[in-house]
Amino acid sequence: MDLRIPKAFLDQKTMPFEVDHVTPGCGAILHGVDVTDLSGTEISAIQDLLACHGVVFIENQDISPDQQQAFAARFGTLAQEPFVAAMPDAPYVTRLLKGADEQAPNTFGGVWHTDLPFLETPPAYTILYGVDIPETGGDTLFSNTRLAYENLSDTMREILKGLQGVSTSTSYKVGESNTHFSKMENMELKLLGARDEAPSHAHPLVADHPVSGSSSIYLCPSSTKEIEGLSKAEAAPLLSFLTGYITDPFFSCRYRWKKGTLAMWDNRVVIHRALSDFLGSRREMHRCIVIAA
Repeated sequence: MDLRIPKAFLDQKTMPFEVDHVTPGCGAILHGVDVTDLSGTEISAIQDLLACHGVVFIENQDISPDQQQAFAARFGTLAQEPFVAAMPDAPYVTRLLKGADEQAPNTFGGVWHTDLPFLETPPAYTILYGVDIPETGGDTLFSNTRLAYENLSDTMREILKGLQGVSTSTSYKVGESNTHFSKMENMELKLLGARDEAPSHAHPLVADHPVSGSSSIYLCPSSTKEIEGLSKAEAAPLLSFLTGYITDPFFSCRYRWKKGTLAMWDNRVVIHRALSDFLGSRREMHRCIVIAA
């Protein structure tokens, strides 16, 4: 298979602000943007960029949690995070924090994933704001599953058509098997009890985007462990292939955070992973999630 970047990714639409691409296939940095003062045309342009490139980065912002909520609400209905406590004065903003004194190497979001795919209606958009950034480390990786889908063989597209991936939130359950979240000392997590039923939902492995009409692979490597209609033995090799495939560097970008950067991504187009390489440094991010209107 010859990997290629479709022409649509290289076409520069007329934008109301300057755009730099992080890589040809994933990510865009927007210049001259004040997220507290955007026109309807600028909001639509950001949605178009997200549908194509998956994630945008808007640097040099100075916003409060309330202003972050207000920006997020321009794109749809805000949703409350089910497993992380909201900030006291901002009910739709959660604080993702790893302290400099924490000894565990884990960080929140430190595995490849798309946000909350086990909900009946997963978030369309996530907005993450950099409050306190390590001098080095703590970058985030993104991978464009729209571009990945467009590079699949016709045969594999036919195989995936109509299949539903089942995602579950078992990683949020209290117990000895919870090695990822149990060691996060400064996160106000609302973990499920050991006997609680973990939310689980099925979603198409190929998702059609409501803005662009294009298709993407919708798969969360950390929580999609089954495919409806297939045995676990049948599903395992397909899920293993897709996980390795959609995280190929060809489809990805890596962003080095700066204080005051606001990143926004489309969970229907990208998966992401926060790197846990800043032990001994403090990292604080504020997050909103949006259910598309």
